[in-house]
Amino acid sequence: MACYRNPPALVFFLSIFATVSHAQLSPSFYATTCSSAADIVQSAVRSAINRDKGTGARLIRLFFHDCFVVIKTALDKACPGPVVSCSDIIAIAARDSVVEVKKIESCLYLDNLYV
Repeated sequence: MACYRNPPALVFFLSIFATVSHAQLSPSFYATTCSSAADIVQSAVRSAINRDKGTGARLIRLFFHDCFVVIKTALDKACPGPVVSCSDIIAIAARDSVVEVKKIESCLYLDNLYV
Protein backbone atom coordinates (compact mmCIF):
# COMPACT_ATOMS: atom_id res chain seq x y z
CA MET A 1 0.00 0.00 0.00
CA ALA A 2 1.29 3.47 -0.86
CA CYS A 3 2.27 5.84 1.90
CA TYR A 4 1.27 9.49 1.35
CA ARG A 5 3.87 11.78 2.90
CA ASN A 6 2.38 15.06 1.78
CA PRO A 7 -1.24 15.24 3.01
CA PRO A 8 -1.76 18.89 1.92
CA ALA A 9 -0.80 17.98 -1.65
CA LEU A 10 -3.17 15.02 -1.57
CA VAL A 11 -6.01 17.20 -0.28
CA PHE A 12 -5.27 19.79 -2.98
CA PHE A 13 -5.23 17.13 -5.72
CA LEU A 14 -8.46 15.56 -4.52
CA SER A 15 -10.22 18.92 -4.27
CA ILE A 16 -9.19 19.81 -7.83
CA PHE A 17 -10.26 16.38 -9.08
CA ALA A 18 -13.64 16.68 -7.35
CA THR A 19 -14.22 20.11 -8.88
CA VAL A 20 -13.33 18.98 -12.39
CA SER A 21 -15.35 15.78 -12.18
CA HIS A 22 -18.54 17.72 -11.40
CA ALA A 23 -18.23 20.02 -14.43
CA GLN A 24 -20.64 18.67 -17.01
CA LEU A 25 -22.01 20.00 -20.27
CA SER A 26 -25.79 20.09 -20.29
CA PRO A 27 -28.07 20.82 -23.24
CA SER A 28 -28.96 24.21 -21.72
CA PHE A 29 -25.40 25.19 -20.69
CA TYR A 30 -25.18 27.98 -23.29
CA ALA A 31 -28.83 29.09 -23.02
CA THR A 32 -27.91 32.54 -21.72
CA THR A 33 -24.47 33.15 -23.24
CA CYS A 34 -25.01 31.70 -26.74
CA SER A 35 -28.51 30.33 -27.14
CA SER A 36 -27.92 29.25 -30.74
CA ALA A 37 -24.70 27.30 -30.02
CA ALA A 38 -26.20 23.82 -30.39
CA ASP A 39 -28.09 24.79 -33.55
CA ILE A 40 -24.95 26.27 -35.14
CA VAL A 41 -22.94 23.12 -34.37
CA GLN A 42 -25.73 20.86 -35.60
CA SER A 43 -26.07 22.78 -38.87
CA ALA A 44 -22.31 22.67 -39.53
CA VAL A 45 -22.17 18.94 -38.72
CA ARG A 46 -25.14 18.19 -40.97
CA SER A 47 -23.57 20.13 -43.87
CA ALA A 48 -20.21 18.42 -43.43
CA ILE A 49 -21.75 14.94 -43.29
CA ASN A 50 -23.93 15.64 -46.33
CA ARG A 51 -20.79 16.59 -48.30
CA ASP A 52 -18.75 13.60 -47.07
CA LYS A 53 -20.41 10.67 -45.30
CA GLY A 54 -17.15 9.75 -43.54
CA THR A 55 -17.15 13.04 -41.64
CA GLY A 56 -19.36 11.65 -38.88
CA ALA A 57 -16.84 9.01 -37.88
CA ARG A 58 -14.00 11.52 -38.13
CA LEU A 59 -15.86 14.01 -35.91
CA ILE A 60 -16.34 11.35 -33.28
CA ARG A 61 -12.60 10.70 -33.45
CA LEU A 62 -11.99 14.45 -33.04
CA PHE A 63 -13.57 14.21 -29.61
CA PHE A 64 -10.15 13.07 -28.42
CA HIS A 65 -7.95 15.18 -30.70
CA ASP A 66 -8.76 18.69 -31.89
CA CYS A 67 -11.35 21.44 -32.41
CA PHE A 68 -13.49 21.56 -35.56
CA VAL A 69 -12.35 25.02 -36.76
CA VAL A 70 -15.34 25.73 -39.00
CA ILE A 71 -17.73 25.31 -36.08
CA LYS A 72 -15.54 27.42 -33.77
CA THR A 73 -15.46 30.22 -36.35
CA ALA A 74 -19.26 30.13 -36.77
CA LEU A 75 -19.77 30.18 -33.01
CA ASP A 76 -17.30 33.01 -32.45
CA LYS A 77 -19.08 35.05 -35.12
CA ALA A 78 -22.53 34.41 -33.56
CA CYS A 79 -21.42 34.64 -29.93
CA PRO A 80 -18.62 37.22 -29.55
CA GLY A 81 -15.75 36.30 -27.32
CA PRO A 82 -14.49 32.90 -26.28
CA VAL A 83 -17.90 31.74 -25.05
CA VAL A 84 -17.96 28.13 -26.27
CA SER A 85 -14.89 26.01 -25.56
CA CYS A 86 -13.37 23.66 -28.12
CA SER A 87 -14.03 20.69 -25.88
CA ASP A 88 -17.72 21.60 -25.71
CA ILE A 89 -17.84 22.08 -29.48
CA ILE A 90 -16.33 18.65 -30.00
CA ALA A 91 -18.73 17.05 -27.52
CA ILE A 92 -21.75 18.61 -29.22
CA ALA A 93 -20.38 17.80 -32.69
CA ALA A 94 -19.73 14.17 -31.73
CA ARG A 95 -23.29 13.86 -30.42
CA ASP A 96 -24.72 15.40 -33.59
CA SER A 97 -22.47 13.20 -35.76
CA VAL A 98 -23.92 10.08 -34.20
CA VAL A 99 -27.44 11.36 -34.89
CA GLU A 100 -26.65 12.26 -38.52
CA VAL A 101 -24.80 8.99 -39.25
CA LYS A 102 -27.68 7.03 -37.72
CA LYS A 103 -30.11 8.82 -40.08
CA ILE A 104 -27.95 7.86 -43.07
CA GLU A 105 -27.70 4.24 -41.90
CA SER A 106 -31.47 4.10 -41.43
CA CYS A 107 -32.05 5.40 -44.95
CA LEU A 108 -29.58 2.91 -46.39
CA TYR A 109 -31.26 0.09 -44.49
CA LEU A 110 -34.71 1.11 -45.71
CA ASP A 111 -33.46 1.47 -49.30
CA ASN A 112 -32.01 -2.04 -49.18
CA LEU A 113 -35.10 -3.41 -47.50
CA TYR A 114 -37.44 -2.22 -50.24
CA VAL A 115 -35.17 -2.98 -53.21
